[in-house]
Amino acid sequence: MERKISSEEIEEDLAELVGALKTVKKDISVEKVLSNIIEDMRFQASELRKREQELTAAEKYFKNFFMALLNPIFLVDANGVNLNINPAAEQYFRRPRNETVGRRLEELYASGDLKKIREMLKRCKGKELSLFPFHKGFASVEVTSLRGDGTTFPAVLSFSPIKDEKGNVMDVLVTATDITELKNKEASLKSAISSFGEVLSSAEQGDLFAKVDLSKIGVEYRKIGEDINSMTSVVQKSTEELLKKEKELEESNAFLEDLIDSHPSMLGVLDEEGKWTRVNSRWEKICGWKSEEMLGKQTKKQPFILPERIKGFEERARLRVEKLSRGEIVRGEALFLAKDGTKRVGQFEEQWIKHKGKIIGRVVS
Repeated sequence: MERKISSEEIEEDLAELVGALKTVKKDISVEKVLSNIIEDMRFQASELRKREQELTAAEKYFKNFFMALLNPIFLVDANGVNLNINPAAEQYFRRPRNETVGRRLEELYASGDLKKIREMLKRCKGKELSLFPFHKGFASVEVTSLRGDGTTFPAVLSFSPIKDEKGNVMDVLVTATDITELKNKEASLKSAISSFGEVLSSAEQGDLFAKVDLSKIGVEYRKIGEDINSMTSVVQKSTEELLKKEKELEESNAFLEDLIDSHPSMLGVLDEEGKWTRVNSRWEKICGWKSEEMLGKQTKKQPFILPERIKGFEERARLRVEKLSRGEIVRGEALFLAKDGTKRVGQFEEQWIKHKGKIIGRVVS
């Protein structure tokens, strides 16, 4: 191996040469040549000293830079043996330098990562081709890091080869990025998607009141879960109110049906078009006509209308409507046909049915 000469060694040789010249017989030509050689050597020694100072400063800067980086960094040789680590690596791995330097890099990670780390070191040596030429030698892999206290944390290792002028790999710079927070967010997102999916699945099956289990969701997605639960609560409350109103309406309709049916006289309710929509049971008891024979028909087409009453029916109906429009109650006597074919005589009353000031039909009794 070629021996490197320092500036101090050159200066020592110069001092010996100058001392030797003093003992040599004066010869102007020889002295001049030797003086030029000495000056040239002094210049080279000075330049070499500057270069050494620059290299020392660069080495110091690199060391300070290496030590100041916040990410854990390992300087390993081409075989993966740790040569140096920065304070961040000591802090993250909770191991002092003497437990790390001199050990193989893969010893700091889970046994299942051994093959992956060795594969990355091979890539750094250029034995594995990258998909992109300008990435050749660079590699990264996800691993599980082992701390000195026995705990673990997920990390991404990035490998960057340090090469000499000929392209030979001298050492490898390895940075470790803690991805614990990223993994937690990933797990939180998966849990949130699962919880939201359960609610949607329940809704598809008809359960509109299913809520998100907030205990399974991380802080990042809790607001979304709370909004979904809030919306579900509103839907549930609205549905309960609607069901309550439907029940009240059913009870009201049932009461109205009972009221109509319990009326002592034959009673019918007509809509705006004059079609009968309700009749009580007195019709069947008194004249035999069942409700299904009467509902949905206008008065003119009712089975109880005598054939001889058809003539002039429209005019009589118009006059009744005029009286009703004046707010009067129409009263009178009428003949009607029973189901057994007999004629019956009865008194009748007819008046408007109003709801919120609007005429919605008539009631006849």
